[in-house]
Amino acid sequence: MRVFFAIYKELLILIRDKAGLAILFLMPLTMIIIMALIQDGPFRDYQQAEIKVIFLDQDGDECGKAISQGLNQAGIFKITQAEYSKYDLNNIREEVNKGTYKVGVVVPPGTSLMLQTHISRDISRAFGELTNGPSEDIKDSLHAAIQVIYDPALQASFKKSVQLALDKILDGYQASQSIKVISQHLSQYFPNGNQFNIDTRRFIQLDQKTAVPELQGLSLNSVQHNVPAWTIFGIFFIVLPLAGSIIKEREDGSTLRLRTIPGTSLVVMIGKVLAYLLITLAQFVLMMLAGIFLMPHLGLPALEIGGNLSALLLAVVSIGLAATGLGVLLGTVFKTHQQSSTFAAVSIVILAAIGGIWIPVFVMPEILRKMSVISPLGWSMETFNNLFLRGAGVEEILPEISALTGFFGAMLIMAYFYNKFKVRS
Repeated sequence: MRVFFAIYKELLILIRDKAGLAILFLMPLTMIIIMALIQDGPFRDYQQAEIKVIFLDQDGDECGKAISQGLNQAGIFKITQAEYSKYDLNNIREEVNKGTYKVGVVVPPGTSLMLQTHISRDISRAFGELTNGPSEDIKDSLHAAIQVIYDPALQASFKKSVQLALDKILDGYQASQSIKVISQHLSQYFPNGNQFNIDTRRFIQLDQKTAVPELQGLSLNSVQHNVPAWTIFGIFFIVLPLAGSIIKEREDGSTLRLRTIPGTSLVVMIGKVLAYLLITLAQFVLMMLAGIFLMPHLGLPALEIGGNLSALLLAVVSIGLAATGLGVLLGTVFKTHQQSSTFAAVSIVILAAIGGIWIPVFVMPEILRKMSVISPLGWSMETFNNLFLRGAGVEEILPEISALTGFFGAMLIMAYFYNKFKVRS
């Protein structure tokens, strides 16, 4: 019963602190909305992000047509065909430099002829050697280069996607032309004018699936990252009012009076931890509802939380305990509210940065990836990724749950011994 009244007392104090409640609930909700909208572009697949390309075909033959068709079929390019009579390489460069187009592709004159000449020479030589017959002597100096011009502001990842697409198109076109010439040579060895045809269809296909078939189609996007990330950030900001509450009670003499009543100090501390844990659960529910129902109204995908609610509840309780444990330690160690709030705010921001709250850990530099293992916010983020994206259950998240609850226990033990040492001194 005394624990219940202790919880009631803490909740009553929190409810009266309107500014504190706004920080705990509105701040993470606002961050979720803003960051999800800002990061939607970078998180989207390239299939959803169109790269504007201006294409000039000075070749006017099969190679230019094959490149144009391949870029259109790639699905990530928005192609504008430049008229040969109005554009040249300099015009294309000017258009890209102005930012009108992100990429310019120019196929120079004679590209198809050059390729066909090289292929015919090489294959003729091969058949000439096989049949001890003459081979056509063609100069090796013939060459052509597809001009690719990039907007200086284009990200390196998009440049790489353009390069890979063009490499694939050119390799495929050159292979098909080689097979065509080989077929023509082989047809000479078949009587009655029969044509020797080689099937160029692709016999090996890609069967792409996620590691968990039930989660097929689900991937990391701005909502799946930012909603759990800023929920964790908001939960850990419970440290500020919790530490402030402990310091305030110590300053007004409440703590000293409670020590005179046997067992009361422990009850008050348990009530304080449970009350703030309830606040973290309320934060989590609000953020998840925003992710599921609000995000689609903003043009973003809805949050997927998986179906293992028991594991999710265990994860949230563990994260809440870790946050409250840190708050208890800071409230015990620091003497003033200003000291605790400054240290708490800075430390949480740093732990959030290295824990993958702002951007996923896997895109960070190696030194930060190694540092992320010390962040309880990083453990929390990994727990949510396992639950939401990998379909994990209780057993799979036990390492992170153990780390979070162990962190909570360590914080309380440190606070207890610090307080005991301070009282004796």
